[in-house]
Amino acid sequence: MKTKAKSQPKTTATTTPEPNKVLGDDQIKSIIEDANSRKITGPKAIEDLINVCRSLRIQGQDARLKLGEGYHLLKGECEPYEKSPDTGLTYNKSVAKTGLPRPTAERYRLMFETKQEYGVPGDTFLMLSAEGLNLADLKAKYEEAFKGFIDPWLPKIRDLDITDEKAVAKLVEDIEAAKPKGMTPKTLADLDADLNELQASLDAAMENKNPNEAKVIFSFITAIEKEKAEICVTRMESLLNAVAPFFGWSTDQVKTRMKAFEAEPAPRRIQRYKDALNFIEKMEAAFAVNTKAAAA
Repeated sequence: MKTKAKSQPKTTATTTPEPNKVLGDDQIKSIIEDANSRKITGPKAIEDLINVCRSLRIQGQDARLKLGEGYHLLKGECEPYEKSPDTGLTYNKSVAKTGLPRPTAERYRLMFETKQEYGVPGDTFLMLSAEGLNLADLKAKYEEAFKGFIDPWLPKIRDLDITDEKAVAKLVEDIEAAKPKGMTPKTLADLDADLNELQASLDAAMENKNPNEAKVIFSFITAIEKEKAEICVTRMESLLNAVAPFFGWSTDQVKTRMKAFEAEPAPRRIQRYKDALNFIEKMEAAFAVNTKAAAA
């Protein structure tokens, strides 16, 4: 008779009940502390953490980092059950019970984990995000390259006086300007996929009449649209330089076209870049070489 490893959860009908509690601040704090200290684990912890995340969402607080911590703990508790979906204790199913769309829940979780990993004060992290510098988004975008880039900035970030608007704006500007050119961002297709998920989350928030949640999701959408427009500027310059000899453009003419492109609204920039890319792809197809025929 085979025996199961002790670390494996049961695969029989062990499920968390549907969440039906709205917890107070003291209850939320107690559950978070108990989960961090491992006083509660397994199905009990999962049920309590679902109610924590659900309660924070319903309260409509600007509690992104608190929610992120809740989803961080929830993911850890659900991990042993991921290969046993019949238990109903998987992370996806647990997130669904909190009432928050998964893409938004994951953004909150990554925000909390990035704050913790790099020792950034919570208020500072949120202030930088409000100014368009979401460290979690940068980490997700640049992956391994992020640590080497952000480490030299951490002392200034940790010591930042967030009541000094000029100091905050200057730090954000300096960090943005210092981003190394070699860091490879997501593709436009990746960003479009992110936008589709966020749009679904925004629609759900509007349907549930949750304006605070909708406002945060909309800020994520705005940041991605801005990122797409910036990528298009960088890549359009390469395209213009590539086709300049074909059209007989001088260096000054390329610069003039590039300046006009940068001045256009972001949606128009994105569309014009896509049109230019389609043109280049058609040119490439027109001059494609049949290698077998060429070798004959």
